[in-house]
Amino acid sequence: MSRLRKGVSTGLAAGTFLTLAACSGGGSSSVPGVGGIPGVSAGPGAHDVGLILPLTGRNASYGTRMRDAAKLALAAKGSPALDVHDTNGPGGTEQAVRDALARGDAILLGPLTATETAAAAPLAVNAGKPELAFTSDSTQARPGVWVMGLTPEQQVRRMVDAARATGRKTFAAFLPDNAFGHAMGDGLARACRDAGLRDPQIVFHTMDAQNIEDGLKSLSAIDARQPAAPVVAEASSGPSAIDPTGETAPDSASSSGTAAAGPAPAVQPAPIAPPPFDALVLADTGLELGRIITALQTDHID
Repeated sequence: MSRLRKGVSTGLAAGTFLTLAACSGGGSSSVPGVGGIPGVSAGPGAHDVGLILPLTGRNASYGTRMRDAAKLALAAKGSPALDVHDTNGPGGTEQAVRDALARGDAILLGPLTATETAAAAPLAVNAGKPELAFTSDSTQARPGVWVMGLTPEQQVRRMVDAARATGRKTFAAFLPDNAFGHAMGDGLARACRDAGLRDPQIVFHTMDAQNIEDGLKSLSAIDARQPAAPVVAEASSGPSAIDPTGETAPDSASSSGTAAAGPAPAVQPAPIAPPPFDALVLADTGLELGRIITALQTDHID
């Protein structure tokens, strides 16, 4: 999931920057916040593009890739100048936007997340500057603010289509208990319903370790899947190297009065039944995803 979202973010950024380069000759959207990408307004010093991205911190890998895509797309002569600001710098997203507006940037690209967009949008709207945010949260869209990311429902539909193509029909989801997780859950339910599939089992979790453990136990039905007892291979009662005729009584002893030693019965690992689904949707990333994967292995979900 993480690689997909990173690639999508970079691709969207490149497409946005190329569009800006193509329309930098002027012209603005007649209705703010509605329709296509707005043009960069004309005038001296009014062609700068403010790029608002995380260049440090946990999302720096996303931000730096998108910044590099912007530089590449806007490198041609006559393209808008690029004014880059770090949302993880002093003052956070709001200060990054204020700095871009103070520089006179005509349009703002970014920020990356829904939370950052919620902080940036009022400043951009009040300044009369269009903002193209890279979040996938469609609720952040408003007049003057365009949402450029794939929505959670679009992401889930693609995953469901890909899974169905490989024969998977029973879906479940283990999702973070936040706005993005619930949007993914709603999207999965709609995608399964539209495809004529059974309603997916969806469990939401916090980042508490016990909550994750309990949630996955419930989702995976691990208690019901566990075998009642290990399978013990019965000792052979036929002829052997010790008793070629196979006639020795079980309680017979050697001439010295000690029982004849033999190999211990072999304990075979009992098979664990598969979980009650064949496709699982996750929405966590980074360290959080690592915790989820560890718990999945504990509950024998591969």
